[in-house]
Amino acid sequence: MASPRRAGGRRGRGGVPTTLLGGIARCGSCGGSVVKINACGYGCAARKDRGPAVCGGIEASYGNVDRTVLDYVRGVPTGPDVLASIEKEVLRRAAELAQGDEVDADRSREKHVQREIERLTDAVAQMGLSHALAERLGKAEAERDALKRARTRASIAPLRRPFEPRCTRW
Repeated sequence: MASPRRAGGRRGRGGVPTTLLGGIARCGSCGGSVVKINACGYGCAARKDRGPAVCGGIEASYGNVDRTVLDYVRGVPTGPDVLASIEKEVLRRAAELAQGDEVDADRSREKHVQREIERLTDAVAQMGLSHALAERLGKAEAERDALKRARTRASIAPLRRPFEPRCTRW
């Protein structure tokens, strides 16, 4: 039984919950877990394990707590308007994340191109302007400008819905 400890690991996370809210709910006094403390109810784990000096704790019967939570969950509106607003928010956040990744990649490429322009400018300053250097410098500046325009367009472009649901009935 002690072998996981010797190997530097943890002993485990405990058994399978036997109550609806065991370990999920938090104590309002100390923030500890609310767990099964006896055959009839929930209570603060810190108070149960370490005593009233650690936490004044809470206690409530299973029946009352479970019934209250289930009544609340059943009463949460799940109509099409609520689900549509949830879908809209999810799509908005997903688009923000995707756009953030694209913007980061574009900025990285833009910095790379800017460094290349600086190196080419230094080479022109040291060796003089040659046809090959002028051509490479022109291409790099054009790419930098295109990246800036794309970034500006992306920042002001409205978010579009990536897909339309097949079924509108919920």
